[in-house]
Amino acid sequence: MKNYLIFGLILSFILIPVASYAENTELEISEPKIVNSLGNIVDEILAPIDGVPFSYQPSAVLKNTGTSPVDFTFYALVDDGNKLIELNSFSASINPDQDFTLALTWNPQKEGKHTLIFGAWNNLGDKKDLIMPIELEVHVISQDSSPEKSTVELEKEKVPTWIKNNAKWWSEGNIDDDTFVGGIQHLMKEKIVNIPDLPEQASEKARPNFVDETKDPQHYIDRYNNEEQYKEWFDNNYPDYTIEEAVGLPTPIPGWIKNTASWWSEGLISEDEFVKGIEFLVENRILIVN
Repeated sequence: MKNYLIFGLILSFILIPVASYAENTELEISEPKIVNSLGNIVDEILAPIDGVPFSYQPSAVLKNTGTSPVDFTFYALVDDGNKLIELNSFSASINPDQDFTLALTWNPQKEGKHTLIFGAWNNLGDKKDLIMPIELEVHVISQDSSPEKSTVELEKEKVPTWIKNNAKWWSEGNIDDDTFVGGIQHLMKEKIVNIPDLPEQASEKARPNFVDETKDPQHYIDRYNNEEQYKEWFDNNYPDYTIEEAVGLPTPIPGWIKNTASWWSEGLISEDEFVKGIEFLVENRILIVN
């Protein structure tokens, strides 16, 4: 069963973070497509002529392939290189074997690269992605541009736009550590962050013998932070653990890492520098990604 929801472009734009995804295998998003005013699928997007923009309709289909209903907020964003704009979103519940089409009117105002982003949030409150957003890179061209430039294509960037947005919002405190780490996990899965000798993670490590599971884990953390002799003993005897790993708690991300994320999002360091920095942090267990 198909439900088609058609929306016009929202004129009062709202900046919305794209959170890293918490994978939900029951949902799938189709490859986006763009249709012109005649109803034809196009691979050319034209810039306005004499100030009058052409109208296009990007769309993507969300399908529930599971066996139970899923609540979601389907959304579409566009990144024009300067700002991220919410084109539209709607909330609903999708039943098994049901799909929804999100289609919207888009009137690009200028030439250049634009990135359309389709995804599904858990809800409007926390905006956690149920599945990885899918991106469509669009090049808006003038009518006298060469045919080689008049293509609309899915293009895999080294680091997806949504992860760079995550870095910015995480550095500003707008999303939590788990959301940021989810983006790093995606980079590792896609081999963008390449760590051939990844240190053993906490979930794979045996609990050290000195840990009494009847005691509150915070007891050990407090001793580590407040007793220099205890800290020295732990570091010498368990160099492959953080104190949090030893007692089975997640290791907090050092606050200074947010500076690196902020610098990258603002263009103060390059993408390669950011990726190499993440590799160093993970390899040295400063950043723990279980």
